[in-house]
Amino acid sequence: MLLLVITGGGLLLMACDRRKHELKQRVTRAAVGTAFVAYGLYLMLFYRGGMIFLTSLVFIIPIALGVQFFRERADDKLRQEMEALTRQYAPGSASGQSDGNPTR
Repeated sequence: MLLLVITGGGLLLMACDRRKHELKQRVTRAAVGTAFVAYGLYLMLFYRGGMIFLTSLVFIIPIALGVQFFRERADDKLRQEMEALTRQYAPGSASGQSDGNPTR
């Protein structure tokens, strides 16, 4: 039960990352995170026994969303580094040779 709340909170934190450009994925993470937190709090606070309904999706969905989040984050970081290198070594930049003359 506590794991549901922790996992849901993690998904909510991932949804709050504003560097992501894809609104659909952020909304999905927020919706799943909210559902996990709500179900976990319900089980901890109001549920008094009996059968608890948990499927394997409770374990698979957060892992899949987390892996997707960290892959996107790594791709964004790599893209930013490549753009910085492109700007740094572009023709006409301070460190690149603008006219191809090696004597300068």
